[in-house]
Amino acid sequence: MTNFTEYKNLCIIPFVHISSKPDGRLRLCAKSPQEFSEPHLKKGFFLGRNTLNEIWNSKSLRDIRLKMLKGEKLDICSKCWKLEKVGRRSKRIKDNEKFLNKYKDRLLEAEKNHGFLSKKPVYLDLRLGNHCNLKCRTCNPLFSSLWYKELKKYEHENPLIPENVNFNTLNSMKEFKKDWYKTTVMHDMIEEISPDLELVYISGGEPFLIKEHEMFLDQFIKRGFQKNIQINLNTNLTYLNQSMLKKLSLFKKVLFMPSIDAYGKRNDWLRSPSRFSRIERNFKEILNLPENVEILLNCTLSVFNILYLDELSNWLSRVIKESKRSVRIHLDVLHQPVEQHISVLPVNLKIKAIGKIEEIIKNEEKYLFKKKDVTAICNLLQNLKEDSKKIISLREQLKKEIQVIDKWRGENFFSVFPEFVNQL
Repeated sequence: MTNFTEYKNLCIIPFVHISSKPDGRLRLCAKSPQEFSEPHLKKGFFLGRNTLNEIWNSKSLRDIRLKMLKGEKLDICSKCWKLEKVGRRSKRIKDNEKFLNKYKDRLLEAEKNHGFLSKKPVYLDLRLGNHCNLKCRTCNPLFSSLWYKELKKYEHENPLIPENVNFNTLNSMKEFKKDWYKTTVMHDMIEEISPDLELVYISGGEPFLIKEHEMFLDQFIKRGFQKNIQINLNTNLTYLNQSMLKKLSLFKKVLFMPSIDAYGKRNDWLRSPSRFSRIERNFKEILNLPENVEILLNCTLSVFNILYLDELSNWLSRVIKESKRSVRIHLDVLHQPVEQHISVLPVNLKIKAIGKIEEIIKNEEKYLFKKKDVTAICNLLQNLKEDSKKIISLREQLKKEIQVIDKWRGENFFSVFPEFVNQL
């Protein structure tokens, strides 16, 4: 019998999970920086084109399982290793806590059968295209059709197009198949794995605008599997699909994950063309959803909003306390694009941000953030106070990026973020 305590570098994900990008390309998980493929597949694996059996027991996925069982640290998992190195809880740790004990038998089967698994995935990450009504500064065309439309409009301005939208440029999206999730292969796969599913993660694009998400919910409900399935759903909160909300209430559990990164006019600049008044109205509405719905608010911290964490927290505290609804808040530091990382903040503003965050830590009863999360972010800023040549270069890149996109959109960064005047 295998001693599971020896698998300290193992992640359960390759044994239970399938994940795609909005264009259908397969990756190991949402935190994985690259797709996985086979040598004979020039374009890699795609949901909607490759069958479940071709993907689930492909040589590449079997090799990943076997390497993990041997205790190897894989480069494809680098994001989790970096987080764990600085004492943060990674997706690997969280997923192991959720699935490892329950599915230990899969490790044994894979070990005995050269990585092969007879049992199907129980966790599915559905990102059905990039249809989105926002073009957030921290996003890119792969995840937003509105970003893509804007980039296409200004394609002639290359190489002035900023890096954050350039790493998934028009060239890399030429083969983006908008309807890949409408194929018979895709629907057959959903039919095949539905009886085993216990968790489905829905993202986009904006899930409430992609009608196929609702169609797959209908598929689960029609076969009576909704009582066994938890749905985790991301949304930008600009639009609530009432029909889809009613159907979600039928599932075993729903983890509703709205994204709010800033308050008021800073939200409107950062997540254009959203309006905070609508975000606030829809947030208040979801606070009244049924009890089978848990709310986890995601806030992604970047160079743009780290100075204003207290501002966002004050608004959240007021709205949530008025509703008397329990809401968890997750703070996540943006890593891509690198020029928007909090380390690129000018030194004077880093010191100011540290002061504000220390005030949050000191008065934790006033704020809704977890003390350990805010402390970790404060420590990160403390360790990044000094400028390096790389940081100075990234700051110049950031300045150019802001100027170019402000020009495209008729916006003014410095009028919304006056603290940055004479700092960038």
